[in-house]
Amino acid sequence: MASELMKILRQGRKARKLSQDQVAEQAGLERGDIAKLESGLFVSLENNAICKIGGAVGTDPEMLIALYRSEFRSELLQQKSESQNISAG
Repeated sequence: MASELMKILRQGRKARKLSQDQVAEQAGLERGDIAKLESGLFVSLENNAICKIGGAVGTDPEMLIALYRSEFRSELLQQKSESQNISAG
């Protein structure tokens, strides 16, 4: 099942006639990161990178951040937990 985030990214990119390389370049990311997101895979991103992706594909950055957080909540929580364990150790 396609995630809302992946649909929005792909539709926005295609509507603007951009390649994944072009979106990645505008966001300061690798093309593989954009490809993973469009495939529904988790990529660890900072909010500013998500905002840049939103700008590139013509999508509201705040909405994109909210979708990213909701769709990848478990991965983000796992990263936070691992980070806290490293800090405590």
